[in-house]
Amino acid sequence: VETTAAKWHYQISDRKSQVMVTSVTTRSFAYVPDVPFTFNSAPVSVVDFIKYLGVEITATGSWREVVQRLRRSARARFGMLAAGGVNMYGYHVPTGVRVYNTMVRPIVEYGADVWTPDATRSRDLETLHNWAARTITGLNSWTAVEAVHADIGFYRAETRREELKLRRFYRLHAMPNDWLVKKVYVIRRQDWLSGRRRPLGHPWLYETEAVAERVGLRGALTDPDTALERVTKAEWHEMVKDAVQRHAAATWRDGAAEKSSLHLLRRVKEAPEFEHYLKEGSREQRRTMLRLRAGVLPVPATLQRRDHELTALATPPPCPACSRVVRADELHMLVDCPAVDSQRDIMWQAITSAIHKHERVDASALLLSSTAARLGLLLLAGPLPGIDGKPVPHSQARNIVRVVLKYVHILWRAFETAVQVAAPSKLQRPDPPST
Repeated sequence: VETTAAKWHYQISDRKSQVMVTSVTTRSFAYVPDVPFTFNSAPVSVVDFIKYLGVEITATGSWREVVQRLRRSARARFGMLAAGGVNMYGYHVPTGVRVYNTMVRPIVEYGADVWTPDATRSRDLETLHNWAARTITGLNSWTAVEAVHADIGFYRAETRREELKLRRFYRLHAMPNDWLVKKVYVIRRQDWLSGRRRPLGHPWLYETEAVAERVGLRGALTDPDTALERVTKAEWHEMVKDAVQRHAAATWRDGAAEKSSLHLLRRVKEAPEFEHYLKEGSREQRRTMLRLRAGVLPVPATLQRRDHELTALATPPPCPACSRVVRADELHMLVDCPAVDSQRDIMWQAITSAIHKHERVDASALLLSSTAARLGLLLLAGPLPGIDGKPVPHSQARNIVRVVLKYVHILWRAFETAVQVAAPSKLQRPDPPST
């Protein structure tokens, strides 16, 4: 280094110079050289990691330092934003989502196409992501994470890192052959094709291969000369985005299928997607719909689900509002609880009137359809049927969305009042069956 600097007449500061000795083991070690390293006759310290372009490159190939630093920075940033109004009591949910996506997520994703966190750090990043989603939506800590992500269009934090890695693969393959990075890529790709793993760190191509295998794009890694030459960079990015989100949606459905509390959410959602109703109505009306779809509206069945003694009973306790021996869940409140029949009739009259006033919505297909379709209307599921056969998105039927939000909230308040004024005997557990 000294010879090259002297030849080309430039100076390197010895005070800013450091030496990092890499190791073939992933365990940290304290290297003490027999002869101290010097530069310009001045001693140079030996360090465990060096920061390059904002990413800590360690002697053992671990990414722990960079992940921990980015997580701390993102958590501090979002904590400041949450205190400033990015929460259920401050900005609207759409504003909170935009603020998070523009001011917090880029911190966590900096260099994510290069580094790969270990299992512990990956869980920490998911915890941060879920904490932000719960803060924005106001959903409590016992809400299933699938429900927290569903209506604001969030996937797992890992999904974005997988997409970035596959996008980076295209850039590596398209680099000029005389670039140093491309030469390293070619060498490591030969290692990968021959099945040889080098002992230092986490091989990037092996991680990318695992991602491509999961999302169904492994063929592009096996023969990129054939696969990537046929598509442009923009087409590859779109292909990667579709494949990653398709896999993430399937993972989301698998997780939602395992949770009984999400029985209503499974009726209306196939994958996380931002819902237009979060832009309409009052804050309380939106919160009621969000909790209703997420399965955490405090109806008797939800409260009983946390009581293990009640859960173990073969026969559910009677509904406190109507005394019928049925499961007093959200479906019972919306469809058939006699205690709120009058309010339910008023709700349907208002919804019917709003639908008939809309020029494009097919009222007959919507109101004379099955019970499941009518329930989907109350839960604001998907677009509305159109007269011309084309679906009408909620953004083009805002008055209908507002009416549904308003009267579902009123129905919930009526049901809540009926439960609260119920006699104490109706709130007691039923006697166990005699043997």
